[in-house]
Amino acid sequence: MEEERDIFWGEVWVRDDQIIYVGDGQEKDKIFREPSIGATKWEREIDCNGNLLMPGFKDAHTHSGMTLLRSFADDLPLDEWLNGRVFPVEAKMTAEDIYELSKLAILEYLSSGITAVFDMYLTPESIADAFDDMGMRCVQVGAVNNFSQSLELVEEMYQKLNRRSPLQSYILGFHAEYTSSKELLEGIAALSPEEGEGGGEIAVLTAYQAKGLEFDAAILYNVSAYGSSSRTDMHLLYVAMTRPLHRLDLLCDGDVCAPLRSLPVRTISG
Repeated sequence: MEEERDIFWGEVWVRDDQIIYVGDGQEKDKIFREPSIGATKWEREIDCNGNLLMPGFKDAHTHSGMTLLRSFADDLPLDEWLNGRVFPVEAKMTAEDIYELSKLAILEYLSSGITAVFDMYLTPESIADAFDDMGMRCVQVGAVNNFSQSLELVEEMYQKLNRRSPLQSYILGFHAEYTSSKELLEGIAALSPEEGEGGGEIAVLTAYQAKGLEFDAAILYNVSAYGSSSRTDMHLLYVAMTRPLHRLDLLCDGDVCAPLRSLPVRTISG
């Protein structure tokens, strides 16, 4: 979904669990010189028969295990719906229940073109099991409140699920301000890494490999190499520069490439 890019006839290359190339396939010699790609022997080719191939949709607000409660208590005020109907049922749900119900939701997501979700629910590990088993991307957020989960569980899941598989991420969070005390919210804030502390792992990736991923910060090395301003170069530069959420540093060995010359530059010697 590159901005202002027309629909084109092209190729998508996948190695293991990563998309390593998307393009028209006309610059194969250059592509194969990428260290992460190199000489490649493909095991399977799929002809899409002229159908449109596009990035999957992302559902940014899901409670996948709540498939059980669909149409269970419609048209009620929020307070009555939650406290009188939903919470009593959820109190009886097991991790295995939520695993199976999440798999049902995943079938619905995939059949609708949704390939990743932002999920909050009661049993993070069984939810991760469901998404891993179905091969679908899931970013979970903490669902702690005054009567469910705990700060200790949120911290444990943050440490465990962020290292579990390429399909899983977990971020700190809470259910809602109306179900969480001030002390609980302060506890969540205290779990957050201090600015500059880091706390994450460092990944060394090419622009091809970084597609679809997000990072707290990114350093782009040798941006001068994108100086040809070809469509492929500009696309890769765009992909790389839009990965970080908070900080982006560009390192140029030589002249700054044309699209970036309006940015402030600091010279580093040594």
